[in-house]
Amino acid sequence: LFKDDVAQQANAVTLLYFATGGGKSEAFLGLLLFVLLLDRLRGKARGVSALMRYPLRLLTLQQARRTMTVLAAGELQRIDRGYPREPLSLGFWVGSGNTPNWHGDDGLSHIPTLAQTPLSGESTAKELPPYANYRKQWLKIEECPFCRSEAPVALRRSPRGAEKLLGHYCTATKEVCRWNRLHADPTPLPFYIVDEDIYGLAPSVLLGTVDKLAVIGQSYRTIRLVFGMFGLAPFRSRASGRLHT
Repeated sequence: LFKDDVAQQANAVTLLYFATGGGKSEAFLGLLLFVLLLDRLRGKARGVSALMRYPLRLLTLQQARRTMTVLAAGELQRIDRGYPREPLSLGFWVGSGNTPNWHGDDGLSHIPTLAQTPLSGESTAKELPPYANYRKQWLKIEECPFCRSEAPVALRRSPRGAEKLLGHYCTATKEVCRWNRLHADPTPLPFYIVDEDIYGLAPSVLLGTVDKLAVIGQSYRTIRLVFGMFGLAPFRSRASGRLHT
């Protein structure tokens, strides 16, 4: 009888159900954070440690914000505990139509630099086109994950001649935001949305939609960039920290 019961169970379908708010995301995010910090302790200075895929872009954005909040908490713990290597970071890898692919894409020139529009002027700048239009489209984090203050998050790009980067910046003062307090100069949050930045900086966690994986088969150049991000880049610039394939 026991053998028959086992045979019947092997042919049955079992459904394990957790309701919304049951802690599914928190469970794997806790494991994710453990893996990231373990990598830092065992000598992995940078690079992708986890790949998260979702079927829908709206769900991807919601999970990106939740994941970034967890990574921010982990980054503060990394600093407090003296763990070495680079900050824990997140790459929002969803592609054109939602985020820019390259720094030469249309509209990126309308994002001001810090010299053109200081962070203190974000409350006024975010209402003025054309920046207001692109900010609405590309700003993926509306609340700083480090301080959770009401200060707006700003988009700024690197000045001409510098290493290109489109960054999210917390506009809260150093007294309010610890991320800003940890850096002498305004520093973008460790959250990247441009494909070019993601390939070059290889964030700790890569989060995006399932269809983005199809980019691997589109061109030889893209294959090299993706492989480089996963550890096969032959060179890394000491000045910028970017991978070169």
